[in-house]
Amino acid sequence: RIVLACVEAHANRAKRHIVPLLCVHMDFYVRCFVRVYTSANTVKRSASKQAMVYQCVGCHAFHFQPLGKIIEKGASTKFVPGSGPPVGERCAECDFRHQMGGPIWTEPIYHPEFVESVKAQLVTNKDDFASQKRILGITTALSEELLDQPLFQDLSVLAATLHCAVPSNATFFSAVKNAGYKLSQSHTSPVAIKTDAPVAVLWDLMRAWIKTHPVKDPKPNTPAVQILSKENKIVMEPDFTIRPEYKGDKATMRPTPKYMQNPAPNWGPMQRAAGFATNTAGADGKDPRSEKRSKNQGKNKDKKRRRGEGDAVLP
Repeated sequence: RIVLACVEAHANRAKRHIVPLLCVHMDFYVRCFVRVYTSANTVKRSASKQAMVYQCVGCHAFHFQPLGKIIEKGASTKFVPGSGPPVGERCAECDFRHQMGGPIWTEPIYHPEFVESVKAQLVTNKDDFASQKRILGITTALSEELLDQPLFQDLSVLAATLHCAVPSNATFFSAVKNAGYKLSQSHTSPVAIKTDAPVAVLWDLMRAWIKTHPVKDPKPNTPAVQILSKENKIVMEPDFTIRPEYKGDKATMRPTPKYMQNPAPNWGPMQRAAGFATNTAGADGKDPRSEKRSKNQGKNKDKKRRRGEGDAVLP
């Protein structure tokens, strides 16, 4: 979403705007497919599609501060700056301070019809794609995300904040839906929670979960102390009855999982291929870069040793 906000900002300079078709974050990179349109009038709406994020450093709750808003009255349309901030100096849940980041793109990151056409193409021509199962899994997960929720909470982070056992996805997800709220996962993580429920509802559910799964007294001056000292405000008696869609019956199991395992252990960016930049080998076949590395090997260690021997070292 940071990348999309940057692309939108650059497009606006040429009286253009973007419409994301399919944007994913997978492994160690992001990949964004967008359409670019020219419309000076639509560019005026750009500020209302972006926001700054206030995030608590204690419980990680987040709130959005739109850069702009649209006021429509009859045939009149006004574009005005956003008003805020949306939170106080201290978090209402744990009394820790907020940090601010952004701007991020807060509109949908995929176009439903386009994603469905991609999925259909993957199913019809599955032999043409080497990573067909992986691509189909991530596009399926993306197509099930809530369009109106930009960011997500992490179930493991919620549990780590209170130092308690992590509820199963089926148990916690069912509790959120039983309370009357929408919920989906994210294509980036199976424990992600995208929901329209306020963060206070999530903490109500976690407090109720801890009553049946007790924890040790938290350390003082931690977010857990503040959160556990409060009573439930919105969901007084959460219902953790597992809903049918989360029971995992064989009849409802997917032929292709949404989340695939990494293809190799320690999967991530690897070393740069040999000769990636330029071929700097000399006539004798030796690489001057190797000689420079050998020459500088242990350079910092020698400086530290001289300091220990009482050599005068300027600050």
